[in-house]
Amino acid sequence: MAASVGGSAGGKSAPAAAAPARLSANYFMAQALQISEAAGNGLLDGIYAGASPIMKAAQGRDAFVAQSRDVLARSGSATGRDWVSVRREVVPGGQPQASGAPPPGDYVVVLIGAETGVGRGRLETITFHRDSDNQWRLCGFVAATLGQTAPSTNPQK
Repeated sequence: MAASVGGSAGGKSAPAAAAPARLSANYFMAQALQISEAAGNGLLDGIYAGASPIMKAAQGRDAFVAQSRDVLARSGSATGRDWVSVRREVVPGGQPQASGAPPPGDYVVVLIGAETGVGRGRLETITFHRDSDNQWRLCGFVAATLGQTAPSTNPQK
């Protein structure tokens, strides 16, 4: 990832990351865990600031921060995090796009389970996109309490 995933909030800053030498599930999982921890520490403005233009087109900063903060507050502080899956997706270009479909390009989607207490938790979907400058950047962070449908952040065209 070329850009920092955080800013400052109360003196805290999310770590910046160097671009991977090669595409690796471990790299993206580590980046996703950093983003999850930064979000849990309230660094949502900084996460948004370093995000891909795709994420910014899908949802404004204020809506992203409010929506994420709401789910994080309702689900509680994470007492542990673990990866659920890491997958790479390619959305082909040159074809008509369905409404709400992501723009063409390369994506990596990481699912993280966050424990927030006995029998409680949330699922975080953290998506990266290879932007036009060939750098991988965050293009989606959606948290949902377990048993709740995740809110849509796809841009409406």
